[in-house]
Amino acid sequence: MDIRDEFQVVENLMLSSSDVLCALDASGHLRRVSAAGQRVLGYAPDELNGVPFSTILHPADCAQALAACAAARRQAAPVYFEGRYLTKAGQAAGLAWSAFRWPAIELLLCVGRTTGARPATLPVDASASNALLERIADGYIEVDKNWTITYFNVQAERVLQIDRQQCVGRNYWEAFPNAVNSRFYYYLHLAVDSGQPVHFEVLSTRTSRWLEVRALPVADGLSIFLSNITDRVTAAKHLEQLALVAQGTDNGVLITDAQGRIEWVNDGFTKHTGYTLADMLGRLPGTVLEGPDTDPEARATILAYQQQPEPFSVTILHYTKAGEKLWILLHVTPIYNQAGELTQFIYIQQNINTQKAMEAQQARLTQDLYEHNRDLQQFTYMLSHNLRAPLANALGLTRLLPQVGKHSAVFDTSLSHLRQSLEQVDSVLHDLNLVLSIRDQQHQQVPETVRLAKVCAQAMQHWAPALAQCEGHVTLDVAADLLVRGTRAYVYSIFDNLLSNALKYRVPERPLQIDIRCVEGAHGGASIYFAGLGSGFDQAKAGLKVFQLYQRFHGGQQGRGLGLFLVKTHVEAMGGTIEVNSQVGVGTRFLIHLNQH
Repeated sequence: MDIRDEFQVVENLMLSSSDVLCALDASGHLRRVSAAGQRVLGYAPDELNGVPFSTILHPADCAQALAACAAARRQAAPVYFEGRYLTKAGQAAGLAWSAFRWPAIELLLCVGRTTGARPATLPVDASASNALLERIADGYIEVDKNWTITYFNVQAERVLQIDRQQCVGRNYWEAFPNAVNSRFYYYLHLAVDSGQPVHFEVLSTRTSRWLEVRALPVADGLSIFLSNITDRVTAAKHLEQLALVAQGTDNGVLITDAQGRIEWVNDGFTKHTGYTLADMLGRLPGTVLEGPDTDPEARATILAYQQQPEPFSVTILHYTKAGEKLWILLHVTPIYNQAGELTQFIYIQQNINTQKAMEAQQARLTQDLYEHNRDLQQFTYMLSHNLRAPLANALGLTRLLPQVGKHSAVFDTSLSHLRQSLEQVDSVLHDLNLVLSIRDQQHQQVPETVRLAKVCAQAMQHWAPALAQCEGHVTLDVAADLLVRGTRAYVYSIFDNLLSNALKYRVPERPLQIDIRCVEGAHGGASIYFAGLGSGFDQAKAGLKVFQLYQRFHGGQQGRGLGLFLVKTHVEAMGGTIEVNSQVGVGTRFLIHLNQH
């Protein structure tokens, strides 16, 4: 005799089925939600009682789902539909549903599971209980008090790999003799003898599958729910094996689910990052480990590769729990089950801080070598052009002087020329010493906080008499609280030399106009705009020589061609950049970025 009644079937399913079961009244309000609803949707069963079904529907799919429910109320056959549902946390969950009109209890029952294939079609005259039991994802078996099998659904056929026609009407232990005296036998008898539900996992010796079993005693027998959990158990065993291997490596190892949420980390991960499993469990690695200097492109690369089935590697900057930078070579392997479904990601983190430090040191050495070569070229120029000529003149004059009388006009003139030549030599040696001094000190300067407005005002005060004499006007726009990290003497030198050049190369026929504006940079620090309406120069002709030593682009004005060289040297010594734009007869503009990062 069939032990089922309408109310008992629904109650058993609400308690034990792995599917999400919802009971809707005529007004579309939820009257019952199964225990599985908490696992999928995040709601405790009693939290949704009396709530409109539309509350948990995704707004874009709400109309379709409600229309399907209305159709199910009008007909005897079940209605199948899919849609996104909102979890308690507001996330979208895709579920496939079957809706049944249940006349015996005057409710609409909806069975939802992870989106997948449509359940097998049943005859229109199939009973409501049969339709429901055939559509749940669990295997379902009923036995009476004599252990006679009274019901066996299609999922139970698939889980146990047996034709149900061979089972219905037979004694359970005769149909499955391998289960006698097994763990299965023990727990099913415990449920009958104690009158309490049991829940256990067991390896089927007949099918070699791991099964999750829930058995609920009823008045006339037992309701048994079966799920094939072989993939889950296998994955857990692989995880245990991986954990044993991972514990023996110094590299950090993380394991996440298919959505990237962390399930496990090894001791190596904790050693390098400071984060424990308790800190990381259920979180996305990037939300914890990435920081302000993490390259967005590296983050985007990881997200893009995670959509592909192949393993990949990427270098990325992470941060430890203490806030220290940690360069990582990250190897990511996606894990798939036998059905080809993505189940996990395995991340192996290799600490490459030492390698990055060596690369940075190599980059500094390369930059130093470049600067030394550049300086050598400058020194060669100074020696061959600026030092050789006055020295040759001085040598020639020293040979001439002994041959003329000390009281002659030629002697006085020659002595004057000798003095000028030696002064030129001294000037060149002074410049050479200055360049060498700057070169030696630029890596020794300790950065300090420099208030731009104050330093700029000091440089302007130095040139105030010269500005007043030529009736020059300076438009100054510098916020009083604008700060940069650098060297105060270098910042002063920048303003001082730019003001000097603007005065030196002004156009006498018109008033001198200088515009200085300093604003906060896009990445911190400051951007300095300096424009002088002067004579300008041919920038195309000057080319890359603009900031080199002893380069002059104006005729008729005194100057050694040292100012712009010093400006660029000081800007770069503080990690900044400088750009120039000039037009003959219009003027010259400079754009300086300090402390860009």
